[in-house]
Amino acid sequence: AVANGCSSTPRTLLVSLAIAAVNPPTVANISYCQNAAAVPLTATASVGGSLNWYTTATSTPALVSAPTPSTLIAGTTAYYVSQVVGGIESSRASVTVTVNATPTSTIPAIIQPTCSVSTGTITITASGNIGDTYNIDESPYQTSNVFTLVGAGTHNIRIKNVSGCLSPAIIAIVNAQPNPPATP
Repeated sequence: AVANGCSSTPRTLLVSLAIAAVNPPTVANISYCQNAAAVPLTATASVGGSLNWYTTATSTPALVSAPTPSTLIAGTTAYYVSQVVGGIESSRASVTVTVNATPTSTIPAIIQPTCSVSTGTITITASGNIGDTYNIDESPYQTSNVFTLVGAGTHNIRIKNVSGCLSPAIIAIVNAQPNPPATP
């Protein structure tokens, strides 16, 4: 400093800045059924924070926007998100996206009505997942894969797995009861 034409001896000052850590954003894992419509992932940032999304725990740069997961293939994928508050980026939080397989079935086995039995029986052979349930024509789901006393007509059968995923409709046609042969 200079005062009255005199200058003081310079001093060196050490300044320590304490930079507050920024916590990662709040996230939640999400599950979809295979081939379901997906929406962009979400996370909750702190007040004044902005989100950065990544495809790996260490990749850079950040994605342009929150990713929309693919649901074409069953499996698990991790995405990562950080938040920036006051110019400081947090560590990354992991968001796990699980895509559950859609139940599958073979062609239904149908026992058609006979001259003496007016109804049919439909048996579905499913993908073999424990806990699969079945319905016919939007009736309540049941644990048995066999439908008895089924009337003539076209029937829609669906399989639901423990994840709540539904199979495509399976069509089964039960014929009308045949007429008995004419008495000679």
